[in-house]
Amino acid sequence: MMCEICNHECKNTKSLVTHIVAKHPEYSTKKYYDSYFKKTGEGICICGNETKYINFSNGYSPACSRSCDIKKSERK
Repeated sequence: MMCEICNHECKNTKSLVTHIVAKHPEYSTKKYYDSYFKKTGEGICICGNETKYINFSNGYSPACSRSCDIKKSERK
């Protein structure tokens, strides 16, 4: 994996997160994820509310609440 800020080569996601924290303190892992990995519509629930950022590896929760998670599952 390549750091999008400085083009430093990292072996995996964990080493990229370690690199970001150590070398780019102005970036939280959420800010970096949002800038370079977040997909269109990610972080928005089916009801329109924002969802929680989980972590760098998992991104955002797919739903804002348990009830929306159930509704989303029913749509599949």
